Amino acid sequence: MANVEELTAPRLDRTSALAQALKRRRADFNLRFVQARHAKPTLDANIFKSVLLDTVAPIVQTLSHLPSDKLDTIIDGLYDVALELTGTGFLGNDSGSTTIDSAWSSILPAAKHLMALDCGGIVAAVSNAAYNLSRVPEANLQLWISDMSRLAPYCSDIAMFREAGKVVAWRCGMTHYRESALDSCARLSWELAAPCLGLSHPSGIPLAEFCARLKQDPWLYPSALAGGRFENVLKVTRQIGAFRGFGGQFLRPPDVVFSRGNFFATDGGGWWVLSADVFGSTLCRAGEPDVVAILKPAKATSKAASVLQSTREIIAGAFGQTLVASATSINADIVLHSEDTITSGAQKVTIPKPDCIKSYATDGNTMVLATALSHRLLVIGRSSSP
Repeated sequence: MANVEELTAPRLDRTSALAQALKRRRADFNLRFVQARHAKPTLDANIFKSVLLDTVAPIVQTLSHLPSDKLDTIIDGLYDVALELTGTGFLGNDSGSTTIDSAWSSILPAAKHLMALDCGGIVAAVSNAAYNLSRVPEANLQLWISDMSRLAPYCSDIAMFREAGKVVAWRCGMTHYRESALDSCARLSWELAAPCLGLSHPSGIPLAEFCARLKQDPWLYPSALAGGRFENVLKVTRQIGAFRGFGGQFLRPPDVVFSRGNFFATDGGGWWVLSADVFGSTLCRAGEPDVVAILKPAKATSKAASVLQSTREIIAGAFGQTLVASATSINADIVLHSEDTITSGAQKVTIPKPDCIKSYATDGNTMVLATALSHRLLVIGRSSSP
């Protein structure tokens, strides 16, 4: 089998930092490759060559100014992690997924000061975050990569990078991160927190208070709060869930219930935690068996079943449309007011033909509806203007 230096020789600049390292320590790197190949027989030499050339080499080159001993330590770390991730199919253009390749190529060069400080820490943080975002269909991984490439130079250490990364991930659709992301945000400086939240500059509100107010209202955009002028409008804000046969979560139309501070959905076989706010909605598998033992789907009464219009009418006509435009306090609860009306303060949603609703749940800020004819859950909230 050709050694690593020979595999990369045709395309790798012999004067580059990586080429020099491969030449100096040829036997060591080749032994590592052989050992990795023994542990993971699917590790492909040509794919690994592409990872070294297209992903690792440009990153190493941005660090070529470092002392040779420090640079060798970084190359060691990158080489070993690249071997591991290529062998498991998470790195390499031929692996069917370029998620982590893209994150490495964009973020690590921008975080070269963190690479010098703790190479293993920043590589792990970027790799894990990219993988986790890629597993959530509703999340915008490319936006996260773009924003963290821009913000990485302003993070003084790995801990700060992780805190900022969690806030940006929440804004990019990882809705289930909401509580912990806002806790992380409150620990940042306003100068870093502002771009993490999508703001052009810090608000005049103290950051801890700003985050606390965002926690209170899941439908309040940071930009609306920072601007001090916003109007919450009661509307169908999200629809989430799908038939498992089409790549979704549910085998049959689910039920929904609110318990212990969370919305839960079940199709009778599994349980999911539903999170929804201004930045998106997610369904994550709930822990078992304790959740299953505690929760019971809340069947709608005949009165509750007359609150909303039929599934087809909701999906075809209501999603994304403003249902009523009158103003309301951001602290007003969303409640069932009468047989055909949902209210929030002075606002109301009047829905005819409510014969298909099988269950619903509300926490005061949000209402989630499950219908008998669809695998999608409908989310009603009081959304502020972004």
